[in-house]
Amino acid sequence: MLKLTFLTLCVMLLIPVLAYADTFSKDDFQKTATAWKVHCKIVAASSNTRDYLDDDSYRNLVKMGKNSIPSVMAIYQDPKARGNCWWNFLLEDITGNKHAKRDNFSPDAEDRFWFEWWAKQKTK
Repeated sequence: MLKLTFLTLCVMLLIPVLAYADTFSKDDFQKTATAWKVHCKIVAASSNTRDYLDDDSYRNLVKMGKNSIPSVMAIYQDPKARGNCWWNFLLEDITGNKHAKRDNFSPDAEDRFWFEWWAKQKTK
């Protein structure tokens, strides 16, 4: 009988995640972002943020990792391109930077935060 230690099990579970981490192609990004925008249109009447984020296309965008941030920002900064998707939540899930206060949420403040954050990232 095979005896697995906790560490061995953790490594086995992480290998597929690490293999997909930060994989990015612009074509895949565009297709996946378009699919998410379609999903967001479908749930547009919902006031529940989870309805926008509970989609395979959203999860796949998150899996594309930090290499996708320039493409995310290009869409996010263009009001016509972004549609009604919550790009700020996508950035939070990609970067791990969960700064927003959910009890006093302001979309304009979120936009300002991420646009300023991106400007700083580009100068690094």
